[in-house]
Amino acid sequence: MSPAPPDEGYSAHFTADAATASRMATSYMKYRMGRPQVLIGWPVVIGALLIWGVTQDAMIGALVTAAVLIPVVGLLMFRQVHAALRSIYPPGSVHNSAFGPDSMTLTGPLQHVDLDYASITQAWSDQAIVLLRRRTTKVVSVIPIELFPDGALGLVKSGSALPERKPQH
Repeated sequence: MSPAPPDEGYSAHFTADAATASRMATSYMKYRMGRPQVLIGWPVVIGALLIWGVTQDAMIGALVTAAVLIPVVGLLMFRQVHAALRSIYPPGSVHNSAFGPDSMTLTGPLQHVDLDYASITQAWSDQAIVLLRRRTTKVVSVIPIELFPDGALGLVKSGSALPERKPQH
């Protein structure tokens, strides 16, 4: 069953600029690095590396590896996210959103998405982005906050299948 089309009166228009992808990638990385898997995983990796350094009498090598590993992996992740977001929101691209009682529509040069609020299991936002996680997938949609006019995020959250989860910092 297809969701009812959104009302045109509750909508937003956004033109991406040169800083859009960087701003969105930075916010996404804050979200991603605050996830429990990462908060648990990095200390485990570093602890294992230090234990290896102690047991193999190679503490300097372990410390250097840890000091290089974290920033390099973080930078590579940021660059990958930035490139992906820049391909979706290139400078000068025009994006629109419309919100109805049961669904929302996002349009842009590479997308036209009709999304039923009941299919959203998590909604998270900060000053730059809105992240929507849909039912049956771990993939999140990263959307510029400018596409959510005042009250629209509340409408999405109120129609979502699960209650909002607070960002983890």
